[in-house]
Amino acid sequence: MSFSVQETLFSLLQHNAISGHENAVADVMLCEFRRQAKEVWRDRLGNVVARYGSDKPDALRLMIFAHMDEVGFMVRKIEPSGFLRFERVGGPAQVTMAGSIVTLTGDKGPVMGCIGIKSYHFAKGDERTQSPSVDKLWIDIGAKDKDDAIRMGIQVGTPVTLYNPPQLLANDLVCSKALDDRLGCTALLGVADAISTMELDIAVYLVASGTGRI
Repeated sequence: MSFSVQETLFSLLQHNAISGHENAVADVMLCEFRRQAKEVWRDRLGNVVARYGSDKPDALRLMIFAHMDEVGFMVRKIEPSGFLRFERVGGPAQVTMAGSIVTLTGDKGPVMGCIGIKSYHFAKGDERTQSPSVDKLWIDIGAKDKDDAIRMGIQVGTPVTLYNPPQLLANDLVCSKALDDRLGCTALLGVADAISTMELDIAVYLVASGTGRI
């Protein structure tokens, strides 16, 4: 079966993987690499490495890499009200955060939420026109109180990702969260497919790296 860029990309985009929580994407990369690579392993830092090409010890070595993780957030405090305070992981744009739908990867499965902001009716002065800082925002998951949020599987440190599933636009363009760098991971798998049957004089190492956003 021929390699499909769109099918592979959309498959990778379904997974949530902020820095340090890349297991879901790493499992996909491991599975795909193992189909054709001469050697595949995952190191202590979470990087997935696949070796192709020459087995000669003196062969020239080439590494191509892309990072698996995406920008997102992490819960830093659960308020008595059940609202969640959070910190950024990587560099999600502050100007786009308020009102965003998010997915929390809780202990009991995914939990949907929304990043809340002070109502326009209560905002004063610059609060009505300027993007609020992270400490002025919260995530509402519908919890009645702190205990309810904990029962839902949320705790301090729970990873949070933007909910923006892939959409195919006109002219074969795509919009989605995590295109940086699932596009790169897709390219890695495309390279793997292309070189797997080649006789190469060099050793090629394809690396899907973790914690690229830290």
